[in-house]
Amino acid sequence: MQMAPGLIRKTLVSGDKLMICRFDLDLGVVIPSHAHPHDQAGYIVSGKIRITVDGKSFDLGPGDS
Repeated sequence: MQMAPGLIRKTLVSGDKLMICRFDLDLGVVIPSHAHPHDQAGYIVSGKIRITVDGKSFDLGPGDS
């Protein structure tokens, strides 16, 4: 599913408390700030991403989760 230009999501598991997705992002894509009713986890396969959780920013790269 194309969520936005350059942002593709494939839902792998989705339940009441957990959602696991695969995301493929083009270089420079900005994901808008948002929230979810369930827990989410991620694992960086390649590239780099900066995420912000509860006001704290983290720079992540391959092998980070």
